Amino acid sequence: MKILTSPGRLLACALAVGALVSACSSIGQPAVGQPTPAVSPDESDAGSSDDLGLSPGRVGSGALAFPPGAASPLDAAIAADASLPADPNYLLLPFGVAETLVDGVTAAEDAMFSTDERLFVTGNDGIYELQRDPSGNLRATNLHPGEKCVFTGIVEVGSTLYATCADYTNSYLFAASLAGAPATPAFRKIYTMDGTVLANEIAADPDGRIYVAASAQGKIVRLQLSPADPFTVSRQEDWLSTPSGIFPNGLKYIDSSIYWTDSLGGSVSRAFILLDGTAGPITSFTDPGDGFFDDLYVNSNGTMVVASYFLGTLRAYGPPPLGGLVAQTPPGAFTNPADVLPALGRFGFGTGDLIVTDKGANRVVLFHLPF
Repeated sequence: MKILTSPGRLLACALAVGALVSACSSIGQPAVGQPTPAVSPDESDAGSSDDLGLSPGRVGSGALAFPPGAASPLDAAIAADASLPADPNYLLLPFGVAETLVDGVTAAEDAMFSTDERLFVTGNDGIYELQRDPSGNLRATNLHPGEKCVFTGIVEVGSTLYATCADYTNSYLFAASLAGAPATPAFRKIYTMDGTVLANEIAADPDGRIYVAASAQGKIVRLQLSPADPFTVSRQEDWLSTPSGIFPNGLKYIDSSIYWTDSLGGSVSRAFILLDGTAGPITSFTDPGDGFFDDLYVNSNGTMVVASYFLGTLRAYGPPPLGGLVAQTPPGAFTNPADVLPALGRFGFGTGDLIVTDKGANRVVLFHLPF
């Protein structure tokens, strides 16, 4: 997506947001490996993609757009759309509509679409998959409940899903194969990161190396997978000590670079991956009013959207090193957003739709942009 900053022109920048982890409890949780369903609110009358006027089958771009002629993007607002159903799952926002897709996802954290557009979400108590039931309603099924750790990041490498989980002493890497499109991917613990108190968000480069935000240690760890076995970690190394050394949280790979947020430092940084695999030059910017940066989504041109966890908003920035806040949803639009990414077409979402995990509300949200 391109970002055009001249007055009155269309502004577009793709969105995404990450992870603040709270304690998990195993009390009353189902046994490990027994999937448990969570259902979308008011299934009998929940709005469908037709209610929103979305075109089914289109691949989402994740654009945050502002209408031509708006004197100030932050002050403009859309009028109530009479075509939208009178449903409590919908909230009208400037430049968009937030619809609760499904609730009951405990502390919804990280979200990702697999290569074949299956939607997975991590939560404190497991790894969920969102699917439509025969009646068209969305359901979230916990694929791996019962672990005594908090699930955080999730990423796909090849045909394997990897998820991090932390118990605030050590952290762990879980994996499940998607080969053959299993109805219920079977996750299992494959590696322990001893002494990594909080493995937070994760990302992977084209060589299949997994980068982990080790939040409590103020560094980014890298895991090398065995070429012969995707369920074996052959090496762990400290790839980068973050410049502020405070709390790296959100993490994304794009264009031979790792981007990360520092939640307590209020900064977003980018480090190039050099040809020898080491971390190269770093560029950063800081926003004192960030409200605790969580995860982020980055466009190929470096523009980005970051989840502001405590402000309950999504904030769009120019690329490092200048950054610069260019747009945001109103403070409190979400309870505690933790991740945001472009929606994909398998579910019938529209081209401007975004998926947001609202951790504080235990829900997954569709943010629909009408322009």
